[in-house]
Amino acid sequence: MVQKKFEDFALRLRENDNVAVIKRPFKADTELVNGAVRLTVAKPVPPGHKIALATIADGEPVRKYGQIIGFAKGLIAPGEHVHTHNLEMKDFGRDYQFCVDARPVNYYPADQMRSFQGYLRRRRFRITWRTASKARNSKRIFPASMA
Repeated sequence: MVQKKFEDFALRLRENDNVAVIKRPFKADTELVNGAVRLTVAKPVPPGHKIALATIADGEPVRKYGQIIGFAKGLIAPGEHVHTHNLEMKDFGRDYQFCVDARPVNYYPADQMRSFQGYLRRRRFRITWRTASKARNSKRIFPASMA
């Protein structure tokens, strides 16, 4: 069994989530290790899909982003793929408070802010008169006094 770092392959979005999102593909029978947490993933799970972080009992809410995204349809073991085959929707009470978890942004002080007024471009070659002349339009516009 291959051991990999959990944070290299999966992302837990909130502390109270019981699923994690897979970031990149891995082989079957991979053990994802994060400190004391060890998840054995028996089958490969596509990136963007979810795996269970703990046992989720039948009918128990499945949480992602700290929100209920569905309910377990049958027992879901840790490391198992969580998707439409073992997830269902039920009616439940929702709390529609707006921005209750919002926190003010801690910006840098003005003296530590960096700025750049212009466009940062990657230069692969030196511009010469020949390359610059090719980039110009073929029609030239002159002021009326020069015509």
